[in-house]
Amino acid sequence: MNQVQLHADAFGLLAIIGLVSALCTWGVVKNAGRFGLLDVPNERSSHASTTPRGGGLSIVLATFLGLFLYDSFKNSTPNLIPPVLLSGAIVALIGLFDDLGNVRSISTRLGTHVVGAGIGLWIIGGVPQISILSYAIEPSIIGNIFAVLYVVWLINLYNFMDGINGLAGVEAISVCVLVSVLSARNGLTPTPIISLLILASAVAGFLVFNFPSARVFMGDVGSGFLGLTFAMLSLISANEKENMFWVWMIMLGVFVVDSSYTLFYRLLKGENVKVAHRGHAYQVLARRLNSHRSVTIGVLIVNVFWLFPIAFLVVENRLAGSVAVITAYSPIVVAVHFFSKGT
Repeated sequence: MNQVQLHADAFGLLAIIGLVSALCTWGVVKNAGRFGLLDVPNERSSHASTTPRGGGLSIVLATFLGLFLYDSFKNSTPNLIPPVLLSGAIVALIGLFDDLGNVRSISTRLGTHVVGAGIGLWIIGGVPQISILSYAIEPSIIGNIFAVLYVVWLINLYNFMDGINGLAGVEAISVCVLVSVLSARNGLTPTPIISLLILASAVAGFLVFNFPSARVFMGDVGSGFLGLTFAMLSLISANEKENMFWVWMIMLGVFVVDSSYTLFYRLLKGENVKVAHRGHAYQVLARRLNSHRSVTIGVLIVNVFWLFPIAFLVVENRLAGSVAVITAYSPIVVAVHFFSKGT
C-alpha cells in the first residue's frame, strides 16, 4: 500500500468515525428519556434545564469501531486494541450504569476503575521507566501501584472537569491533535498517532451536540473512558519514548491542575469531597462570565499557545520533562487559585 493510498484510507476512516459518533449521539438525544438518561439540574449544576446525558457512549462505540477498522488494514505495529478495548469497556460500562442511576457507592465505582486500570497495565506490560529529576520510577511492584493510581486519577479528574458545555470535548480534541503532532515529531510508530486521531474524530461527532450549546451531556460513560484512554496512551507512548509521558502531563495541564488543586483545597477546608460541588475554577469562572463558551475557548487557547510550545521543547530535548511540567503548571496554579476563590 503506497503512502497516498494509506493517507486516503486514514482520512476516510476518520470521516466515518466522526459520522458514526454523530449518529449515535443523535440516537442518545432522541431516546434518553426512554432509558432515564436525563440530567435534572440542582443547586450544584452549571446548567438550568433538564438535558439528556450519556452522550459519551457514542465516543466509546465510535472509538472501538475505529480501532477495529484500523487494525484491519494497518501494518505490523504495536497493538493498542486490547488495552483500550478491555480496560476502556470496563470503565465505560460502570460509567453508563452510573449515568442510569444504578451505582450508588463511590467505592464500587473506584473499585471498578482500579480493575480496569490493572487490566490495561497488565496488557501493556506495566509501567515504563520514567525519570523524575534524579529519581527513576522503575517497572516494579511499587511503580505499577503508582501507575494504577495515576490511571484512576486521570479517569476521575476528567469526570470532575466535565461540567460545562464543550469543555471536556474541546480538551479531548485539542490534546489528541496536538499530542499526535508531537508524537510524529518525536518519531513514534503510526499506531498511537492514528489512535489519537480516531479518538479526536469520535469526540468531534459528539461535540456537534454539546457545543456551543448542549443538547446532550457526555456523562460518566464518556468522561471516564476518555480519562482511561489518555492514561493508557500516555504510558504506551512512554514505552516508546520516555519523554512522551511529560508531553502528556503538560498537555493535560489545565485539567490536572484545576481538579487536583480543587480536591486538595476542599480537603484542607474539611469539606466532604464525596459531595458534588461547583467549586472548580472553570465553574466559578463560567458563572462570573455568564458564559460556558468563553471558558471552553480560553482553555483551548491555553492548550495551543502555552502548553503546546512547552511540550514541543520537551520533544526537542531542549527542556527536561519535570522542569517543563513545573514551568507549564505554575501560571495555571496561580490562575486556578485566583478563580477558585471567586475573585
